[in-house]
Amino acid sequence: MNSAAKPNVLALVPVATQARIAQSLAPVVGQISFCSDASEISHMPKNCACFDVLIVPATLLEEESWPTWQNLWLTNPRQTILAYTPRADFHMWSSALEQGCYDLILEPFQEETLRESVLCAYASTHGFDT
Repeated sequence: MNSAAKPNVLALVPVATQARIAQSLAPVVGQISFCSDASEISHMPKNCACFDVLIVPATLLEEESWPTWQNLWLTNPRQTILAYTPRADFHMWSSALEQGCYDLILEPFQEETLRESVLCAYASTHGFDT
């Protein structure tokens, strides 16, 4: 990957995990921002190009969260989405991919896995090799 190109990340994660995630991703991201409520994402402008990778809980894939999910699909340019969950099975993983996620990652986040997932997600839409 081009060493000068670093993704900007927006993570919808609990406040209690934000510092650990920021520390884990600091070496590989340009900027990381956090929100702790999905409504913050659903009110983003459709032309928001302020981040490249979005980390969201897999619960956003559930039907009651579709308005937020639809807003993510309408952003231009589209961000790469990583969903996270404490447990996953094939059905959840395939559902995440069908709904446009790049990948489904497990929490608690392992530092190296989180970094690799973010970099691969970014590379997938920006034409870099990781």
